[in-house]
Amino acid sequence: MTEAHELLEQLVAFPSVAGRPNDEIAGFVAGWLREHGVECSEVPGDDGRVNLLASTGPGGGVLLAAHMDVVEVEGQPWRGDPWRLRREGDRLVGRGSADMKGFLACAMRAMADATALALREPLRLAVSTDEEIGCVGVRDLLPAIAALPQQPRACLVGEPTGMRLVTAHKGKLALCATLHGSARHSSEAPLADNAVEHAAELVLALRDRGRELADGRRDRRFAIPHSTISVGPIHGGRALNVVPDRCTVEFEVRNLPGEDPASLLPGTGAAEIERLAAYPALDSEAGPLGDLLGVPSTSERRPGCMRSRASPPPSAVRATSATPTAPRSRSRSSSWARAPQRWAVC
Repeated sequence: MTEAHELLEQLVAFPSVAGRPNDEIAGFVAGWLREHGVECSEVPGDDGRVNLLASTGPGGGVLLAAHMDVVEVEGQPWRGDPWRLRREGDRLVGRGSADMKGFLACAMRAMADATALALREPLRLAVSTDEEIGCVGVRDLLPAIAALPQQPRACLVGEPTGMRLVTAHKGKLALCATLHGSARHSSEAPLADNAVEHAAELVLALRDRGRELADGRRDRRFAIPHSTISVGPIHGGRALNVVPDRCTVEFEVRNLPGEDPASLLPGTGAAEIERLAAYPALDSEAGPLGDLLGVPSTSERRPGCMRSRASPPPSAVRATSATPTAPRSRSRSSSWARAPQRWAVC
Protein backbone atom coordinates (compact mmCIF):
# COMPACT_ATOMS: atom_id res chain seq x y z
CA MET A 1 0.00 0.00 0.00
CA THR A 2 1.42 3.40 -1.02
CA GLU A 3 1.50 6.41 1.28
CA ALA A 4 -1.09 8.13 -0.93
CA HIS A 5 -3.29 5.03 -0.68
CA GLU A 6 -3.02 5.05 3.11
CA LEU A 7 -3.79 8.76 3.18
CA LEU A 8 -6.84 8.27 0.96
CA GLU A 9 -8.06 5.54 3.30
CA GLN A 10 -7.90 8.00 6.19
CA LEU A 11 -9.66 10.74 4.23
CA VAL A 12 -12.51 8.47 3.08
CA ALA A 13 -13.13 7.48 6.71
CA PHE A 14 -14.36 11.02 7.45
CA PRO A 15 -18.10 11.26 6.59
CA SER A 16 -17.61 14.80 5.37
CA VAL A 17 -21.01 15.24 3.73
CA ALA A 18 -21.53 18.69 2.22
CA GLY A 19 -23.57 21.07 4.31
CA ARG A 20 -22.31 19.73 7.65
CA PRO A 21 -19.50 21.05 9.86
CA ASN A 22 -16.17 19.85 8.51
CA ASP A 23 -13.81 20.79 11.32
CA GLU A 24 -12.70 17.17 11.88
CA ILE A 25 -11.46 16.46 8.36
CA ALA A 26 -10.08 19.99 8.02
CA GLY A 27 -8.16 19.54 11.24
CA PHE A 28 -6.76 16.24 10.03
CA VAL A 29 -5.61 17.67 6.67
CA ALA A 30 -4.08 20.76 8.29
CA GLY A 31 -2.34 18.71 10.97
CA TRP A 32 -0.94 16.23 8.45
CA LEU A 33 0.44 19.02 6.27
CA ARG A 34 2.07 20.77 9.21
CA GLU A 35 3.61 17.51 10.42
CA HIS A 36 5.21 17.21 6.99
CA GLY A 37 6.67 20.72 7.00
CA VAL A 38 3.98 22.53 5.02
CA GLU A 39 2.63 25.87 6.20
CA CYS A 40 -1.16 25.68 6.43
CA SER A 41 -3.79 28.23 7.47
CA GLU A 42 -7.45 27.72 8.28
CA VAL A 43 -9.88 30.00 6.47
CA PRO A 44 -13.14 29.91 8.45
CA GLY A 45 -16.57 30.50 6.98
CA ASP A 46 -20.19 30.53 8.08
CA ASP A 47 -22.01 27.58 9.67
CA GLY A 48 -18.82 25.95 10.95
CA ARG A 49 -17.17 25.65 7.55
CA VAL A 50 -13.37 25.48 7.48
CA ASN A 51 -11.29 25.89 4.31
CA LEU A 52 -7.52 25.50 4.09
CA LEU A 53 -4.74 27.34 2.28
CA ALA A 54 -1.24 25.85 2.34
CA SER A 55 2.10 26.69 0.74
CA THR A 56 5.65 25.40 0.53
CA GLY A 57 7.09 28.92 0.42
CA PRO A 58 6.73 32.54 -0.74
CA GLY A 59 5.89 33.61 -4.29
CA GLY A 60 3.10 32.99 -6.77
CA GLY A 61 3.75 29.41 -7.83
CA VAL A 62 1.25 26.80 -8.89
CA LEU A 63 -1.95 26.25 -6.92
CA LEU A 64 -3.45 22.79 -6.47
CA ALA A 65 -7.16 22.99 -5.67
CA ALA A 66 -9.35 20.36 -4.07
CA HIS A 67 -12.47 20.05 -1.95
CA MET A 68 -12.88 17.83 1.08
CA ASP A 69 -16.68 17.43 1.11
CA VAL A 70 -18.66 14.62 -0.54
CA VAL A 71 -22.27 13.94 -1.43
CA GLU A 72 -24.68 12.02 0.79
CA VAL A 73 -24.79 8.19 0.74
CA GLU A 74 -28.31 7.61 2.06
CA GLY A 75 -30.62 5.71 -0.26
CA GLN A 76 -27.79 4.44 -2.47
CA PRO A 77 -27.07 0.72 -3.13
CA TRP A 78 -23.58 0.48 -1.64
CA ARG A 79 -22.30 -3.10 -1.40
CA GLY A 80 -20.10 -2.19 1.55
CA ASP A 81 -19.38 0.57 4.03
CA PRO A 82 -19.01 3.76 1.91
CA TRP A 83 -16.77 5.27 4.59
CA ARG A 84 -14.25 2.43 4.42
CA LEU A 85 -11.92 2.32 1.42
CA ARG A 86 -11.70 -1.08 -0.22
CA ARG A 87 -10.19 -2.49 -3.39
CA GLU A 88 -12.36 -4.01 -6.11
CA GLY A 89 -10.11 -5.26 -8.90
CA ASP A 90 -7.95 -2.34 -9.96
CA ARG A 91 -10.27 0.23 -8.35
CA LEU A 92 -10.35 1.81 -4.91
CA VAL A 93 -13.96 2.17 -3.82
CA GLY A 94 -15.33 4.53 -1.18
CA ARG A 95 -17.36 7.70 -1.00
CA GLY A 96 -15.23 10.49 -2.46
CA SER A 97 -12.43 8.24 -3.68
CA ALA A 98 -12.69 9.89 -7.12
CA ASP A 99 -14.52 13.14 -6.35
CA MET A 100 -12.28 14.21 -4.96
CA LYS A 101 -10.43 12.81 -1.99
CA GLY A 102 -8.21 10.81 -4.32
CA PHE A 103 -6.82 14.02 -5.76
CA LEU A 104 -6.66 15.57 -2.29
CA ALA A 105 -4.52 12.66 -1.04
CA CYS A 106 -2.18 13.01 -4.01
CA ALA A 107 -2.00 16.78 -3.60
CA MET A 108 -1.18 16.48 0.11
CA ARG A 109 1.57 13.95 -0.69
CA ALA A 110 2.91 16.26 -3.41
CA MET A 111 3.02 19.19 -0.98
CA ALA A 112 4.99 17.10 1.52
CA ASP A 113 7.40 15.90 -1.18
CA ALA A 114 7.88 19.47 -2.42
CA THR A 115 9.29 20.60 0.92
CA ALA A 116 12.42 18.52 0.22
CA LEU A 117 12.94 19.95 -3.27
CA ALA A 118 14.72 23.10 -4.42
CA LEU A 119 11.76 24.55 -6.31
CA ARG A 120 12.01 27.72 -8.39
CA GLU A 121 8.55 28.67 -7.17
CA PRO A 122 6.24 27.37 -4.44
CA LEU A 123 3.56 24.75 -4.65
CA ARG A 124 0.30 25.83 -3.04
CA LEU A 125 -2.80 23.94 -2.01
CA ALA A 126 -6.31 25.32 -1.55
CA VAL A 127 -8.87 22.96 0.00
CA SER A 128 -12.47 24.10 0.10
CA THR A 129 -15.64 22.57 1.52
CA ASP A 130 -19.31 22.47 0.52
CA GLU A 131 -18.37 22.28 -3.15
CA GLU A 132 -21.08 19.71 -3.71
CA ILE A 133 -23.89 22.09 -2.71
CA GLY A 134 -22.94 25.07 -4.84
CA CYS A 135 -19.24 25.77 -4.30
CA VAL A 136 -20.26 27.53 -1.10
CA GLY A 137 -17.03 27.19 0.87
CA VAL A 138 -14.77 28.55 -1.86
CA ARG A 139 -16.44 31.95 -1.49
CA ASP A 140 -14.69 32.26 1.87
CA LEU A 141 -11.43 31.01 0.38
CA LEU A 142 -11.22 33.28 -2.66
CA PRO A 143 -10.52 36.50 -0.70
CA ALA A 144 -7.63 34.74 1.07
CA ILE A 145 -6.18 33.72 -2.30
CA ALA A 146 -6.70 37.22 -3.69
CA ALA A 147 -4.86 38.67 -0.68
CA LEU A 148 -1.68 36.68 -1.36
CA PRO A 149 1.32 38.95 -2.08
CA GLN A 150 1.69 37.18 -5.44
CA GLN A 151 -1.08 35.42 -7.30
CA PRO A 152 -0.51 31.83 -8.46
CA ARG A 153 0.32 31.68 -12.16
CA ALA A 154 -1.70 28.50 -12.66
CA CYS A 155 -4.33 26.51 -10.80
CA LEU A 156 -4.84 22.76 -11.16
CA VAL A 157 -8.27 21.60 -9.93
CA GLY A 158 -8.56 17.86 -9.48
CA GLU A 159 -12.15 17.20 -10.53
CA PRO A 160 -12.43 13.88 -12.42
CA THR A 161 -12.85 14.09 -16.21
CA GLY A 162 -11.49 10.74 -17.31
CA MET A 163 -7.86 11.92 -17.16
CA ARG A 164 -8.25 14.02 -20.32
CA LEU A 165 -7.19 17.58 -21.08
CA VAL A 166 -10.37 19.67 -21.11
CA THR A 167 -10.40 23.15 -22.64
CA ALA A 168 -14.10 24.02 -22.95
CA HIS A 169 -17.32 23.78 -21.01
CA LYS A 170 -20.85 25.13 -21.32
CA GLY A 171 -22.10 28.03 -19.28
CA LYS A 172 -25.02 27.85 -16.90
CA LEU A 173 -27.84 30.17 -15.90
CA ALA A 174 -30.26 28.78 -13.30
CA LEU A 175 -33.46 30.70 -12.56
CA CYS A 176 -36.59 30.44 -10.47
CA ALA A 177 -39.83 31.89 -11.84
CA THR A 178 -42.66 32.73 -9.45
CA LEU A 179 -46.13 32.89 -11.00
CA HIS A 180 -48.98 34.59 -9.16
CA GLY A 181 -52.74 34.22 -9.40
CA SER A 182 -55.74 34.44 -7.11
CA ALA A 183 -57.04 31.75 -4.79
CA ARG A 184 -60.62 30.55 -4.40
CA HIS A 185 -62.33 27.35 -3.43
CA SER A 186 -62.04 24.81 -6.23
CA SER A 187 -65.83 24.79 -6.63
CA GLU A 188 -65.41 28.36 -7.90
CA ALA A 189 -62.39 27.63 -10.08
CA PRO A 190 -63.62 29.64 -13.09
CA LEU A 191 -63.63 32.76 -10.89
CA ALA A 192 -60.02 32.24 -9.77
CA ASP A 193 -56.68 32.81 -11.51
CA ASN A 194 -54.77 29.54 -11.33
CA ALA A 195 -51.02 30.16 -10.87
CA VAL A 196 -50.22 26.53 -11.71
CA GLU A 197 -51.82 26.98 -15.13
CA HIS A 198 -49.59 30.01 -15.74
CA ALA A 199 -46.62 27.89 -14.69
CA ALA A 200 -47.69 25.16 -17.10
CA GLU A 201 -47.72 27.67 -19.94
CA LEU A 202 -44.19 28.77 -19.02
CA VAL A 203 -42.99 25.16 -18.88
CA LEU A 204 -44.37 24.50 -22.36
CA ALA A 205 -42.69 27.67 -23.66
CA LEU A 206 -39.39 26.52 -22.18
CA ARG A 207 -39.84 23.07 -23.72
CA ASP A 208 -40.57 24.52 -27.15
CA ARG A 209 -37.61 26.88 -26.98
CA GLY A 210 -35.37 23.99 -25.98
CA ARG A 211 -36.47 22.07 -29.06
CA GLU A 212 -35.64 25.09 -31.21
CA LEU A 213 -32.15 25.22 -29.70
CA ALA A 214 -31.62 21.58 -30.66
CA ASP A 215 -31.96 22.67 -34.30
CA GLY A 216 -29.73 25.72 -33.86
CA ARG A 217 -26.02 26.32 -33.45
CA ARG A 218 -23.94 23.22 -32.72
CA ASP A 219 -20.51 22.53 -31.30
CA ARG A 220 -19.43 18.93 -31.87
CA ARG A 221 -16.94 18.99 -29.02
CA PHE A 222 -19.83 18.44 -26.62
CA ALA A 223 -21.80 15.24 -26.06
CA ILE A 224 -24.95 17.36 -26.38
CA PRO A 225 -23.72 19.66 -29.17
CA HIS A 226 -26.22 22.49 -28.67
CA SER A 227 -27.43 24.75 -25.88
CA THR A 228 -30.16 23.27 -23.72
CA ILE A 229 -33.01 24.29 -21.43
CA SER A 230 -34.11 22.03 -18.58
CA VAL A 231 -37.07 22.42 -16.23
CA GLY A 232 -36.62 21.21 -12.65
CA PRO A 233 -38.66 21.47 -9.43
CA ILE A 234 -42.19 22.88 -9.66
CA HIS A 235 -44.11 23.80 -6.51
CA GLY A 236 -47.65 25.16 -6.36
CA GLY A 237 -50.84 24.89 -4.36
CA ARG A 238 -51.65 24.01 -0.78
CA ALA A 239 -54.64 21.69 -1.15
CA LEU A 240 -56.63 20.16 -4.00
CA ASN A 241 -59.76 22.09 -3.09
CA VAL A 242 -58.01 25.48 -3.24
CA VAL A 243 -57.05 27.06 -6.56
CA PRO A 244 -53.33 27.87 -6.29
CA ASP A 245 -52.43 31.56 -6.11
CA ARG A 246 -48.68 30.93 -6.35
CA CYS A 247 -46.40 28.52 -8.20
CA THR A 248 -42.63 28.37 -8.65
CA VAL A 249 -40.69 26.80 -11.51
CA GLU A 250 -36.94 26.27 -11.43
CA PHE A 251 -35.18 25.95 -14.77
CA GLU A 252 -31.75 26.36 -16.28
CA VAL A 253 -29.93 27.09 -19.52
CA ARG A 254 -26.66 25.36 -20.43
CA ASN A 255 -25.22 27.51 -23.19
CA LEU A 256 -22.48 26.91 -25.70
CA PRO A 257 -19.42 29.18 -25.54
CA GLY A 258 -20.16 32.41 -27.37
CA GLU A 259 -23.89 32.42 -26.62
CA ASP A 260 -25.71 34.67 -24.14
CA PRO A 261 -27.84 32.35 -21.97
CA ALA A 262 -30.46 35.00 -21.20
CA SER A 263 -31.06 35.60 -24.91
CA LEU A 264 -31.83 31.89 -25.41
CA LEU A 265 -34.88 31.96 -23.14
CA PRO A 266 -38.47 32.60 -24.20
CA GLY A 267 -40.44 35.46 -22.69
CA THR A 268 -41.47 34.87 -19.09
CA GLY A 269 -44.46 37.21 -19.01
CA ALA A 270 -45.44 38.50 -15.59
CA ALA A 271 -43.35 35.95 -13.71
CA GLU A 272 -40.98 37.16 -11.02
CA ILE A 273 -37.50 35.86 -11.87
CA GLU A 274 -34.81 35.05 -9.31
CA ARG A 275 -31.33 34.02 -10.36
CA LEU A 276 -30.21 30.91 -8.49
CA ALA A 277 -26.79 30.38 -10.06
CA ALA A 278 -24.67 31.46 -12.99
CA TYR A 279 -21.26 30.84 -14.46
CA PRO A 280 -19.90 31.58 -17.93
CA ALA A 281 -19.07 29.19 -20.70
CA LEU A 282 -15.41 28.59 -21.36
CA ASP A 283 -13.54 28.13 -24.60
CA SER A 284 -9.80 28.26 -24.07
CA GLU A 285 -6.57 26.95 -25.51
CA ALA A 286 -4.43 24.38 -23.73
CA GLY A 287 -1.09 25.89 -24.75
CA PRO A 288 0.04 27.56 -21.49
CA LEU A 289 -0.96 24.59 -19.37
CA GLY A 290 0.45 22.20 -21.93
CA ASP A 291 3.76 23.98 -21.48
CA LEU A 292 3.43 23.57 -17.70
CA LEU A 293 2.63 19.86 -17.85
CA GLY A 294 4.72 19.05 -20.90
CA VAL A 295 1.85 17.88 -23.12
CA PRO A 296 1.03 19.09 -26.66
CA SER A 297 -1.76 21.62 -27.16
CA THR A 298 -3.01 20.08 -30.40
CA SER A 299 -6.55 18.91 -29.73
CA GLU A 300 -9.16 16.61 -31.17
CA ARG A 301 -12.84 16.58 -30.50
CA ARG A 302 -14.25 14.61 -27.62
CA PRO A 303 -17.86 14.62 -26.36
CA GLY A 304 -18.05 17.23 -23.64
CA CYS A 305 -14.56 18.64 -23.91
CA MET A 306 -11.35 18.82 -25.90
CA ARG A 307 -8.45 16.50 -25.26
CA SER A 308 -4.83 16.18 -26.21
CA ARG A 309 -3.88 13.62 -28.84
CA ALA A 310 -1.00 12.63 -26.60
CA SER A 311 -1.41 10.11 -23.83
CA PRO A 312 -3.42 11.54 -20.94
CA PRO A 313 -1.28 13.64 -18.56
CA PRO A 314 -1.07 12.80 -14.86
CA SER A 315 -4.25 14.81 -14.38
CA ALA A 316 -6.82 15.97 -16.88
CA VAL A 317 -6.89 19.72 -17.08
CA ARG A 318 -9.53 22.24 -17.91
CA ALA A 319 -8.19 25.67 -18.87
CA THR A 320 -10.22 28.41 -17.24
CA SER A 321 -9.59 32.08 -17.84
CA ALA A 322 -13.01 33.71 -17.63
CA THR A 323 -14.37 35.11 -14.35
CA PRO A 324 -17.83 33.86 -13.32
CA THR A 325 -20.56 36.27 -12.33
CA ALA A 326 -20.78 36.44 -8.54
CA PRO A 327 -23.54 34.00 -7.49
CA ARG A 328 -26.35 34.62 -5.04
CA SER A 329 -26.72 32.72 -1.82
CA ARG A 330 -28.21 29.66 -3.50
CA SER A 331 -25.74 29.67 -6.37
CA ARG A 332 -23.48 27.00 -7.67
CA SER A 333 -20.36 28.53 -9.21
CA SER A 334 -17.46 26.75 -10.89
CA SER A 335 -15.10 29.44 -9.72
CA TRP A 336 -11.55 30.12 -8.82
CA ALA A 337 -12.65 33.53 -9.90
CA ARG A 338 -10.05 35.92 -8.58
CA ALA A 339 -6.95 34.42 -10.15
CA PRO A 340 -5.58 36.27 -13.20
CA GLN A 341 -5.06 32.99 -15.07
CA ARG A 342 -6.95 29.92 -13.97
CA TRP A 343 -6.51 26.30 -14.89
CA ALA A 344 -8.73 23.56 -13.62
CA VAL A 345 -7.48 20.01 -13.48
CA CYS A 346 -10.36 17.61 -13.63
